[in-house]
Parts: sequence; structure tokens; C-alpha cells
Amino acid sequence: ATPENLAQMLETNWIKSVTYKGVTLELATNIDLGEYSATTEEGKCDVNHVPFPAIDSTMLNGNGKYIKNLCYVASDAKEPVGLFKSVNRSTIKNVKFDGVRIIVSGESTKGDAYHPVGAIAGVVTYSLVDSIGITNAVIQGPVAGGLAGYVRNSTLSNVVGDGVAVSNTVAITEGYAGSAELKSETGYNVFLGGLVGFVVRDTSEDDNTFINDSIWVDVRDEAQGHKSALGGIAGFVKTVGNTNENLQVVKAVGAQSGVLPSRISGGSSMGGLFGVLTVFKSNAFGANANTGKFVLSNSKFSGKIYDASSTDVIA
Repeated sequence: ATPENLAQMLETNWIKSVTYKGVTLELATNIDLGEYSATTEEGKCDVNHVPFPAIDSTMLNGNGKYIKNLCYVASDAKEPVGLFKSVNRSTIKNVKFDGVRIIVSGESTKGDAYHPVGAIAGVVTYSLVDSIGITNAVIQGPVAGGLAGYVRNSTLSNVVGDGVAVSNTVAITEGYAGSAELKSETGYNVFLGGLVGFVVRDTSEDDNTFINDSIWVDVRDEAQGHKSALGGIAGFVKTVGNTNENLQVVKAVGAQSGVLPSRISGGSSMGGLFGVLTVFKSNAFGANANTGKFVLSNSKFSGKIYDASSTDVIA
């Protein structure tokens, strides 16, 4: 099946099916999308991926199987891009991605011309993403993450990333990238993270956003003329306060990592785990002593952060 036919089949027979809507989709075998291969020209696709339609209130259980060779290359993205366009109130678990190439490189300098991109989905909201593996991944765009470009009120747990490169080549001088989805003026224009570009938690501070995640990553902003937030886990985090634990941005987690350490480079604000972290108080749950409290425990960054003006000079 072509990517377009596969997207239509999933929409008709699962996502919008009267009989199967909401039923867990189980992978019984590895899936090779065949959208690029080792012989495909760098920065190109053999067949361009058609993001699967948005899913809501359902579950994808990969049963430890692989989804391989996902590829999307375009000068612009009219909507969020990933395996799915977006994931809402759903669970994605036990899936391994091997070979992801998502590249958005446009001419426009306007932030609203761009949308979030990531391997699983451009946007993830009110969902659980658990026990995910990702290797050999290249994700490029002005609001990008290894798994998702934008995540809101969701949990990403037990993720292992080995050989993940997240980058941007677009100068954003008007507005900020992903503004149609983010709807959050921060003073920054570009958001890049090893797992997620931009994170918001504005509901319960009792829920974890990141837990037990390890990644070898290269996060870099190669464009200039704007403010960018870059982090090994997430570029920009805006939260009412929650607990994140056992986060490792490391030198090596598997065969793909080799001997090079994780690196963060070219950003205005850069951090081994989070590029920018803002904690704000919320009255949504009344007077709560924990509101506005952010906890990070048992976490480490074993890599290098490079000067904002150069992707090659160590800061």
C-alpha cells in the first residue's frame, strides 16, 4: 500500500470506523513503510509519508514491533507531521522506530508558516507515550522533537533514543514557529528538543511529564536572527509544576551512539535537559501548596553544550 492508501485505510477502518473506533490497534509484525532506504539520497525520500489522520481516545500497542523507514521531506508543512498528525487522549506504547527522516526547510521567515514535527506525531495532548524506542532519526524543523514537536498535559515514559538528531535551518523573524498549535508567546521563536520541542502542563501538577527517559541526541539550531530554546529532553517547558525523574541525556545508550557525546548547539538558551523552564502558578485547583513547584530528580546530562554563535565552539 502507498502511504496515502495506508492513511486512508486507517481512517476508514479504524479512526472513523463505527465498529472499531476506539479499539486498540495491535501490531502483530514489524512494519517497513519503505519511504526511504540506505541508498536514498541524503535529505530526500523515495516516497513522501502522508501523516496518518489524528487519533482521539484510542490506543496503539506496538507489542515491541518496529516501524521502519518513515520519511517526510518538504519545503513547508501545512499541518503537524509525524507518523500521525496528532494524538489526543490516547496511548501509544511498546513501539520501536528505526529510521525516521522528517525534514521541513522553508523559505518563509514567518512563524505561523510552520507546524510541529516529530516521529510519533506533530502534536500530542492529554496522552500517554510509554516504552518507545527510536533509532537512526533525523528530525528537522523550527518546532521539532524526536517524538513530538508539541506536547501538552501528557506523559512520556520509558523512552530510549539512540542516534537522534534534531535540528533547524529556518530563520524565524516574525512571530514564533508552531503558533497555530502552541498559542503561547514566550519571546522565543524556535523550539528544539531531543524528545519534544515545546511542552506545556497547565493541569494537575501531580502528573509526570517525563519519567525514565534516556537518549543520545544531537540538537542544533543552524539558523540565525531569532531566539531559540534547545534542550536534550525538551526545548521549552512551561508548567504549573510537576515531578520529572530518571532522565538521562548520555554519551551512549546503544550501538548507534558510538563514542561521541550528546551535544546541544546554536541556541539562544540551551540546557542539557531543558533549554528554558518556566514554572507558573495556576488557580485551576484552588489553593495548593505544590502549585508552582517543579521537581527534577536522579537525572543527568553527559554531553557538551556549544556556543550559541557557533555549532562547533564549546560554550
